[in-house]
Amino acid sequence: MNQNLANRRIFAEWVVQAQRSAERFAVMVVSVDRYDEISNAIGKENGDDILRQVAQILKKIIWKKDGLAKCDGSAFAILLRMKDGSGVTKAADKIRDAFSSPISVADHSIYVSLSIGISVFPDDA
Repeated sequence: MNQNLANRRIFAEWVVQAQRSAERFAVMVVSVDRYDEISNAIGKENGDDILRQVAQILKKIIWKKDGLAKCDGSAFAILLRMKDGSGVTKAADKIRDAFSSPISVADHSIYVSLSIGISVFPDDA
């Protein structure tokens, strides 16, 4: 699954840079629920296609100034630079809403549900 996304190491560098600049930011970790189960049922290639489509959807949602990285397995990390806490809530709502329709893979229409973890700097640091 290559979507020209940053990896964990690069994402960690972004976080350190954001901390050093003392800007307010949030880290969101977005995981595809039941990904292993889905991938086993429809095949690894089709499972990878789901991750590619999830990455494309996430890329469309986040601002260019923010960052998207692929983590382990079915997880993605997002760095949101923000002025206030409402930006992270809006981003989480947009992500949730973007996955209200099924993703088409091969001959399957699959509803993807996500788990989203959020930490805001410096509030949660």
